[in-house]
Amino acid sequence: VPEVALKYQLVVKRWLNDVELTPTTVAGNGTPGSAPNQLQEPYGIFVDDNIDLYVADYLNNRIQKFEVGNPAGITKAGNGSSPFTILLLHPTGELTTIKSTTQIIQVKHSTTIKSQNEITSHQTSSTSNRSKNECEIPEIRLIPDSIESSPIQIVRSRDFYILSNIKLNCSKFRSQIKSEWKIENNRNEYKTNLINLIRTDLYIPPFILPYGIYKFTLSIQMISSPTIQSSKSIYIQINPTGITANLVPLGTSMITSGYEQDLQLNPGNYSKDQDDFPFNSTDWIYTYYCRMYGVYDDSINNSSDLQCLSNYEYNGNQFPKESALKIYRNSLKLDETYQFMVQMNNRRNSTIFSLGYVLVQIKDFQRPMIIIGCVISILCSPNLEYQLITSTSQVALYSSCHGNCLSNEIIQWNIYHRSKNSSQWILFPQMNSSLFYGRNTKNFTATNNLFLNNPDEMYWRFVVKYNFTNESSTSALNFKIQTKPSNGSCSIDPRNGTTKTLFEIKCFDWEIKDQIKDYSLYYWLNDPIKRTIIAFSPVSNFTVRLPSGNLNLFIQIRDFMYSTTDFNISSPMSVVSQSINDLFTELSETNDQNYLGQVVSSISQEFNQISNENLDKAMKNGIEQTRISVSSLGQNRTSSNNFISIINQTAMNEFNEELNFQANSRENLTEFIVNLPVMGIDSIKLQLSTLNQLTQTTNKLTRKTLVKISDQCCQLSQILRNLSTKIPFEDVQMISQQLLQCAANALTGVNGVLQQRTNVLQSDFDSSTKIPDDYDTNLESDWSNLKLFIDENDYSIDKINENRNKYYQEKLSNEIMNKVNEIVSLVSQSLDIHLNIGQKMIINTDETFLTFEKISIGQFFNKTFEQVGGAKIQLPSNSTLSFLEKNSTVSLRTTLDRLASYEKNSNTNLSTMISLSILGQNGNEIPFQTTKQNPIRIIIPRDSNIQIPPMIYHNVSSFNSTPHNQTFHYHYVNISSRLPISIHIEFEPLDHNISYLLMYKFDQFTQLNNSDGWNLFCYQKNYLQFIDNQQAIGHQVLIIGLRELNPTEMKNSCANKSFPIPNEPVEFTSDYQLRIYSSGCYYLNEQNQWKSDGLIVGSNTNLYETECFSTHLTKFSSGFLILPKLPDWNFVFNNADFSKNKTIYSTVIIVTIIYIGLMIYARKFDKKDLEKLGVTPLSDNRPSDRYYYQLIVFTGQRKDSGTNSKVHFILYGEENHTRIRTFSDSKRKIFQRGGIDSFVMSLPKSLGLLNYIRIWHDNSGKDSSASWFLKYLIVRDLQTMETCHFIAQRWFGVEKDDGKIERVFPIANEEEKKEFSYILSKKAFHSISDGHLWFSIFSRPPSQQFTRLQRCTCCFVLLFVSMLTNIVYYDLSNQAKVNYNSTISLSFGTFFVTFDQIFIGLMSELVSLIPSIFLIQLFRRLRSRHQRISPFFHQTKSTSTQIKKKNPLTFPWWCIFIAYGISFLLILTSIFFIIARGIEFGDVKSQQWLISVLSSFFSSILLTEPIKIVSMAIFFAFFCQKSTNEDEEAKEYFHENRLVLEKDEEYLYSSSESQSKTRPNRLTPNELVCARQIRLRELQIWSIVREIFVYFCFLLLLSVIFYSNHNSNASLQVQHLRKSFQIKIYSINEYWKWLEDDFILKLRAQKWYNGKNVEYLRGYLNDTSNRLIGWPFMKQSRIRITSCSKRIKIKSICRNNAEEKRSFLPGWIEYSTETFSSSISQSFQYKSNDHGYVYEFRSSLKDLRTDLFQLHQFGWIDQQTRLVQIHMSLYNPNVQLFTFVTLRTEFFSTGSIHFHSRFEPIDFYDIGKVFHKSQGDIYVDLRESVYLNDLLTYFNGFCCFFGTIKFLHLCRFNHRLSLFTETLRLSTKELISFSMMFSIIFTSFLCLFYLLFLSKLNSCSTLFQTCQMLFEMILLKFDANQLSKAGTFLGPFTLILFVLIVVFICLSMFLSIISDNFHFARQKVIRDPEVFSFMINKFLQWTGLRKRPQWEIHEEEDQKLRGEYLSSIDTLTLRINQLVNQINRMYSNHQTRS
Repeated sequence: VPEVALKYQLVVKRWLNDVELTPTTVAGNGTPGSAPNQLQEPYGIFVDDNIDLYVADYLNNRIQKFEVGNPAGITKAGNGSSPFTILLLHPTGELTTIKSTTQIIQVKHSTTIKSQNEITSHQTSSTSNRSKNECEIPEIRLIPDSIESSPIQIVRSRDFYILSNIKLNCSKFRSQIKSEWKIENNRNEYKTNLINLIRTDLYIPPFILPYGIYKFTLSIQMISSPTIQSSKSIYIQINPTGITANLVPLGTSMITSGYEQDLQLNPGNYSKDQDDFPFNSTDWIYTYYCRMYGVYDDSINNSSDLQCLSNYEYNGNQFPKESALKIYRNSLKLDETYQFMVQMNNRRNSTIFSLGYVLVQIKDFQRPMIIIGCVISILCSPNLEYQLITSTSQVALYSSCHGNCLSNEIIQWNIYHRSKNSSQWILFPQMNSSLFYGRNTKNFTATNNLFLNNPDEMYWRFVVKYNFTNESSTSALNFKIQTKPSNGSCSIDPRNGTTKTLFEIKCFDWEIKDQIKDYSLYYWLNDPIKRTIIAFSPVSNFTVRLPSGNLNLFIQIRDFMYSTTDFNISSPMSVVSQSINDLFTELSETNDQNYLGQVVSSISQEFNQISNENLDKAMKNGIEQTRISVSSLGQNRTSSNNFISIINQTAMNEFNEELNFQANSRENLTEFIVNLPVMGIDSIKLQLSTLNQLTQTTNKLTRKTLVKISDQCCQLSQILRNLSTKIPFEDVQMISQQLLQCAANALTGVNGVLQQRTNVLQSDFDSSTKIPDDYDTNLESDWSNLKLFIDENDYSIDKINENRNKYYQEKLSNEIMNKVNEIVSLVSQSLDIHLNIGQKMIINTDETFLTFEKISIGQFFNKTFEQVGGAKIQLPSNSTLSFLEKNSTVSLRTTLDRLASYEKNSNTNLSTMISLSILGQNGNEIPFQTTKQNPIRIIIPRDSNIQIPPMIYHNVSSFNSTPHNQTFHYHYVNISSRLPISIHIEFEPLDHNISYLLMYKFDQFTQLNNSDGWNLFCYQKNYLQFIDNQQAIGHQVLIIGLRELNPTEMKNSCANKSFPIPNEPVEFTSDYQLRIYSSGCYYLNEQNQWKSDGLIVGSNTNLYETECFSTHLTKFSSGFLILPKLPDWNFVFNNADFSKNKTIYSTVIIVTIIYIGLMIYARKFDKKDLEKLGVTPLSDNRPSDRYYYQLIVFTGQRKDSGTNSKVHFILYGEENHTRIRTFSDSKRKIFQRGGIDSFVMSLPKSLGLLNYIRIWHDNSGKDSSASWFLKYLIVRDLQTMETCHFIAQRWFGVEKDDGKIERVFPIANEEEKKEFSYILSKKAFHSISDGHLWFSIFSRPPSQQFTRLQRCTCCFVLLFVSMLTNIVYYDLSNQAKVNYNSTISLSFGTFFVTFDQIFIGLMSELVSLIPSIFLIQLFRRLRSRHQRISPFFHQTKSTSTQIKKKNPLTFPWWCIFIAYGISFLLILTSIFFIIARGIEFGDVKSQQWLISVLSSFFSSILLTEPIKIVSMAIFFAFFCQKSTNEDEEAKEYFHENRLVLEKDEEYLYSSSESQSKTRPNRLTPNELVCARQIRLRELQIWSIVREIFVYFCFLLLLSVIFYSNHNSNASLQVQHLRKSFQIKIYSINEYWKWLEDDFILKLRAQKWYNGKNVEYLRGYLNDTSNRLIGWPFMKQSRIRITSCSKRIKIKSICRNNAEEKRSFLPGWIEYSTETFSSSISQSFQYKSNDHGYVYEFRSSLKDLRTDLFQLHQFGWIDQQTRLVQIHMSLYNPNVQLFTFVTLRTEFFSTGSIHFHSRFEPIDFYDIGKVFHKSQGDIYVDLRESVYLNDLLTYFNGFCCFFGTIKFLHLCRFNHRLSLFTETLRLSTKELISFSMMFSIIFTSFLCLFYLLFLSKLNSCSTLFQTCQMLFEMILLKFDANQLSKAGTFLGPFTLILFVLIVVFICLSMFLSIISDNFHFARQKVIRDPEVFSFMINKFLQWTGLRKRPQWEIHEEEDQKLRGEYLSSIDTLTLRINQLVNQINRMYSNHQTRS
């Protein structure tokens, strides 16, 4: 079912007659993929009669064949078919049965063809019929063709080629045929390694074949059917080219000779054989002729032999003498010109001859001979008096002075010409035109325009004149223009067609003097200069396929002299595009190089057109062009008003689908081009043209394609370099342009993905994540080295695969960069041969721009190089190249690439890459250095399609509505970068009439007196502030302050540009727009890394180009980044899943949950705080009393400060005192720890001025709740509002302080209230509980209007805003590492924090402070919504004095909704951007950010805020000691509104409660002492319990630490390894066999049991459990055998077996001429550090086998070997164990072998750190760690032992155990003395028994056994018969003596010591059963095991009753006091009336 197949990615089957309903999988494995056993959305199936299954794999674009029983499919068509067959796009398939008898396969597939602006789908079918024999005999056609009787005539100095056209009459393709050429001469086979004979096309270089007739036979054989074969022959005759007769060197046409000097003509020495054979002067007969000319006159004076000469001789050095002619001085007439000719006839064949001519001018004095030659000698063919040249090629000549010449010469070239019918040479008038170069140098060049512009001039003379100080000399070279092919015609048929049409080209009637070399077909579209070759052929008739489009075709006819004629064969002809699928099929059916190039070009052109359409479509659908492509050079800059920030993902997916399809297709096409043979320059042009078409769309090039293309281009550039001296400049120029275009495409293609300018190709991603075929778990294997692919410890498989693909892309980028450099260098060398000084060549294509020119040193400086797109390099004016001569010539090469090379964190993805190189005469680069004062100016343009985001609008006018005191409005910019950057600030005010002040500061807030720079913006529309990269070095944050100047400031500052000094906060009247971006200047070093040393960014840098100043020359690029960096929303939305961003999501979720939880908690305790509000009337107030006092009691914050006891007091005044009053509250609990309780006490009248207060409690609380710590007490007279303070700061507790529970405190005076301790206690607590925002959630004063819920909301607003600012400016992993040396971190184990993280956290806290302060003040100043008056308020209001105070600023109650709205808006906004930024960071970087957030959070809560609060409290306590009536803690209770309740509050108290009838209880002194003793005993008990608990926890912790470090798997690890490396060997060969066949196999993880490769087990052993740390090594120790001394005759007993420490060559020899691999050579070198000869088991398994085999052959282990040790360090992650393995093999001189293995498991933390740091790639020697681990084990054991023994200390509470320990303590000194005495006696007997019975008793054979026997004698467990048998007398005597002294005397002394001290211990130890029994009873009662005794219960009840009821005596005392008080009141009233 298709739906099932699409869902499960597999094909299943079930037999219809099978009862089993479960289907069987026959194709696919259920997971989508492109592997052979995977499918991706299969659509259709085919089944043949062999039950083989064909599946249409829809998304993989292929047809898979699955044979019966084989789960792996074979690709038969589409992607991955080998060889490539047909291009498929989403095949859907057709269910049919394929009969094997007819062998007809019908494949139905769907292809998508895109043309112009529409997309259509076509269903096509291809059918191929196979005969029964499958193949017929191939048909072979050779081009050209000939027969034996009429062979083709070729001279030996010319190359030629033979093309083949093979027609295969079967379905087998060219990869399935075998081709071979055979060359025969006279029926004998000619063999050579210089000719490739296995290709179908044959190329014969010049000078290879000897003379003769050759038969070239091409044989074709079918690989699958070897009997089917065919052959075809062609005959070619190789003829001599002839010799060139030269009378003077180089065949110079005219020379100058002095009248008084001899003239030497030497044809025997200067003549040349053109067939590259050495010229043999003896084979020729020489005849000389002479005639005299006038000056430039051809009139003959004498013509018979040498009659014009008077004195000469033949002086040849060899036979014959006539090979040289010497003409003596004065023999020729002065100022005459002579022509000499030599005729050279071959002695063996007189018909072979050659003529040589030279003109000699006779001048006075000595004249040096100047010789002239052609740079490209093949272009100058000797022809009698002239040399033939072509009019289509430039002529490059060189000259030199032959013989003794002066060095100071002045050279001048002149050109003369004459017509065919004239003998007069005429000077060419335009000698200073651009037709000539190097007129005053030794080399001279005339461009081909000289001849093309003067077609009627056939004869030319190039004359050079050397002017020396006192003489001059002239020479000349005569040329004749070679006749071009002419009078011919060419045609094409048909005149129009399609890309599938075969066009026939016919050329005929071409007249030519020489043979025609080939015919080449070119076309051009819009520019005639941009011509592209289509085909070349040595014959005049050939067929071609043309690409689509309106083509202008022309044929280039060329002869062997490279003279060419272009013939236009048509006006623009239209070729229509058709389906390319058939073209793919035809590619596989041909081997014709022309045909392959044509088809690939047609397909590539079609693909390029589709790519352009898709690109336009993607841009229309909202995809930025710079995200998916790289713009061409010179492209007009596009302007777009719509900035794209979010990508249309649907359009991107559609684009990627076509992208991957074309990339795979281009990869398949590459295979047909890169392996083609080079058949000459036309072949190079064709291949490069095809490659450039194929690579034109650089974003569709896979890595495989790039590798093949770059290799091919590099190979072709090397061929060009070799051919550059043999081909015309025009061909070099064209090929160079194509090569550079090819190299630029490859470089752009590989860097486009890295620079994120193009998308990652699926095939590249699949190839990087697929296990390689040669996969090995070797540590040096890249694929499995996760260290290369992890991203900051992110080990997720997605990130690993992503980085693995990136790693291979970077690796390929470096390789291609090196190849491109090589290509450019080779091209430069090729051009350097043809170019002359002043001559410049420009290569300008869409892909690259290059200029190459030669200049003199004087022209170098102050020179400007302008390139396309505004790129420019301007050299300084006054620098020098000191190491070059003044008149030296250098070559200058400038390049411009459209995309800079990639490097991480360089931001060069939008930059071009520009370079300038100075090349010397040998092609090497010359370094150039200048100063910073006179730098090189460089302009680097950016991509022409760059999109600049709009300026950011800042609504700063609303800033005024918020109260502030800021001088500037700040902008924060993160400028952290690995490389220095410059900052550019574009500022545009909306009101142009306003001026601004800009100031900036790095890493700090800018202030008026502290800034790094400032600028005034006065009355302009646009402003630009530039900060160069030198200022930004080492900084991370730039803080910009902007201020709008008021009219006064503008008037004072703008006029004279002076710095304004603002004195008011900033106020904006208009908004502005701002754009900030960074730019950088970088150069490419030798490691292909971008650096910035010596580069400065110029102020002319803008959005589209960067100005750089450099002091050196290399490749340059620029960085560019808009700041702040905008979020990549497309990346955010595509990677927003939870699995990739666990950290950021978990952080937000956890913080939100904590917020919600704290809100619930805060709301709950806000309600409870309501119960604590208000004033409590004392319960013993009398209704008749109308005078009120308010008492505010402050309980301390110390531990157990609160109390449950009843507190009583008596307040004393000057006029009266109160009765005993009681603090009580029936509604709530009072006197809690840190509590503030307010009470109202009513009295009959005022007490007057208060004096003191007596206060106590009844100690009725339980345990620690009985005690009470009173800070202070405030009493306020509610009538007069006078306040009195009673400072206590004392404990009320029987177990505290002095044990008192009743104290008297006087009223505090002003001095006491100013005391430091008093003020500090008040300030610190109140500041922390109310001022610390986080702490106040839990300790908020209940009287505050600012509720816990509001505080909690403000806290989390502050937290989320600080998290947002932190994450916005956070970038530690890539960009914040500006200064590596200053990076400091604090590490705690695996956790580390850097100071950068802490700094960012603190800065974010400061930034987020503003919104939090605003919200806090808004909440604090809210008014209550509803209020009602408490009943008590009416009682006090009438009597109190109203004091009017100024009310603070408050807000209406409804502002609470605004506050909460702002809070939630800030929280939600922060959460959104935190998540977005976190997704951009990735999970690991988010973890680092979280550390920064946590560090700032906890540092603020636990460090910054508490320190600030305490510091302020200390400051106020010291310096602000004003005593006021207001108290910070109590001022809320003093305010009369505290008696006003909220709507939801209940008034809990009644003012008319009845008087309490309980008597205030006071403890008597005896009761107080008893209570103190009981309480102290309880504390002692709890102290003992705590001690027991602490000891127990200590022992538990000790055990956990030690036993956790003890790995129980260590023994299993040792057993496993011992079993793995257990061997038995008896010879050296067996040892080698074990190494080669067993050991190294165990060093590498092999395949799984099912044959699959292991993955991600890099470095693991074959057990897949243990991983190697580094690599194992094998160390050998050898002996050095030296000869015996002469005195000793027996040499076998005098061998000196010293250790060998010398170094040898392989085989233990000291000298050898052979070369060996590094690993083998190093194994024979002695390593002093390792003390032996070491071989390391590195590299792959294959290399290890090879090395071991070679070591075995070289005898690395021989008779001198004594020890071989194999060391390896292992780590087992399953059991967290390191293991050091030593396999020790000893080779004895007797021939025996002993093997011993040692395995030492260790668990050492330092080793883990080293392993984690190196990822196990570096060998770690664990031998020292083994010793340390043993010591640690011993230490752990003894620590655990003594820690357990120490637990006995807790048993001191047991009487008997106390006796035991005390007895041992008292016996210590005596036992020590006894031990010394006993040791002496025991040692004496030990020596006695050992010496007496050593040979007689086995028990006395050793000292240890003797000692053991004596101890047994002490225990009386020894058999005395043994001693009797050993000695009849001595045995019993020694036994009796030992028993008497040791057993009776010594042991008795020991027992007496113990007994005496035990008696003393019993007297000293005092039994205290009360404490121990008290503990037992309490424990039993607590656990319920024992009930409480009744007498204790009755005693407690009686105590309560005594407290509740009044005794008669107490009642009498109370009544008397009341009577006295009443009398006093009556007396007072009487006195008042009177």
